[in-house]
Amino acid sequence: MQGTPDEQLQGFTLQVYPNPVGTEAQLRVKLTGTPNGKTAQATLINSIGQEVARRDVPLTGALAPVSFDTRPLSPGVYLLRLSGAGLHATRRIVIE
Repeated sequence: MQGTPDEQLQGFTLQVYPNPVGTEAQLRVKLTGTPNGKTAQATLINSIGQEVARRDVPLTGALAPVSFDTRPLSPGVYLLRLSGAGLHATRRIVIE
């Protein structure tokens, strides 16, 4: 899923991989850009709108990727929502 026109990434680039992802894998979320010392949140939401996982995404230093363990999640379509620190983006994630 490409970004939507209302996304606000403040000069960052959002990568979510692999997608689709298996139920025995790690979903990685990576932002690239100039660190600003703030923290954003990446939230994984299931198809009925329930938050199933949340990770802080530090926008400092080397901007290392954060991971979501997919083992406890059922196969299906999820939304990954990035918010905070002036950022707003949503990506569609498929767990097989």
